[in-house]
Amino acid sequence: MGNNQQNVPPGAPGNPVQVNVNIDQVPAMMCKCGGNRFYPIQQVRTVPAVLSPSGRAQIMFLDGWRECVLCGEVYTISELQKAQEEIKQRGPVLVQDESPEGSNGNGNKV
Repeated sequence: MGNNQQNVPPGAPGNPVQVNVNIDQVPAMMCKCGGNRFYPIQQVRTVPAVLSPSGRAQIMFLDGWRECVLCGEVYTISELQKAQEEIKQRGPVLVQDESPEGSNGNGNKV
């Protein structure tokens, strides 16, 4: 028998479409404060033995939150997406440089 892979159209299950994306052309998601860098946040929970499928207590790590490096605001992915719509409606935000005036950021005068 022949190879069935040749008969599967691009994008169909088992034959994903390969797309090259220039990351510089993709807009960064922004915090409401104007920051665009986020830390990943994990929540850690203990599953009691009585609720665990194995019958033994287990530790569970939950992903899905992001914390803004600039202001510390914590978002779920859906909250971050909603914030993008609010930011679009509000317009651009200027981010204040927190380095001391006349400093290059490491305490040395410029």
